[in-house]
Amino acid sequence: MKNFLLEAIHEYQEQTSKREADEVRSIIKRRVLGKFLSMHNLKHLQGKKTNYIFDNIPLAGFFALADPIFQEANLQVANQDTKSVEKSKWNRFGTWLQQQGWYSADPIQVESDLEEEKQSYTHIPEGTHKLVLSLKEKQERPTEDFPLHLPESEICPQLKTQLNEFNYFCTNITEWRKKPVRETTLRKYREHIRRLLAFLKYKNGIASEKLDLSLLIQSSIIKAYEAWCRGRGMSSNTIKGDVSVAVPISEWISW
Repeated sequence: MKNFLLEAIHEYQEQTSKREADEVRSIIKRRVLGKFLSMHNLKHLQGKKTNYIFDNIPLAGFFALADPIFQEANLQVANQDTKSVEKSKWNRFGTWLQQQGWYSADPIQVESDLEEEKQSYTHIPEGTHKLVLSLKEKQERPTEDFPLHLPESEICPQLKTQLNEFNYFCTNITEWRKKPVRETTLRKYREHIRRLLAFLKYKNGIASEKLDLSLLIQSSIIKAYEAWCRGRGMSSNTIKGDVSVAVPISEWISW
């Protein structure tokens, strides 16, 4: 069962394409989001990053609540081609969503945010108010007491051998590439890999001697890492860079 809008968009991307999912995401952001948050007790999400907002919008009944907002906004679009394309993509997404067994068509009642109703910050300018709430949210996030990069001392001989082989693969011409990977890119690969390995060891309890680069291309581990990173408030670029290292690793394994 999926509970939030971001989960549905991820599923839609897997069943269609990244481009199709990104276009639906853009339509929601431009045509639906502002009014939707105001109308459904979700004003406390305004000003947040898009992924964070989508990860907190209840999925149940979303299309029933959002469709009237989209239809009204679509009527105001001057360019007929844009209007037609967006309507087609929106309807296609809505049809797909309502056909999913895990989707509940009945909206749920969202409780209004109690902190938003308090008047404690009414004397503070709006921008400062958002900054205060953002800092408060950051302070309330659970802190981790382990290294975010796997220390050199925890790299066992087998893993060190794999890293050396991966380094050789990246810096030599093979059927996978016409020229070697630049040193700056290789340094980034190492940083991404050591962050992922630290997650496996300290968050998932995998012993140092069992750490293996092949674990970093498993979809279940990638998804768990993404969810953990979002919960810690890591930037989208950092998360994207970390998980994208699975591509050269999978090429090396296939080599």
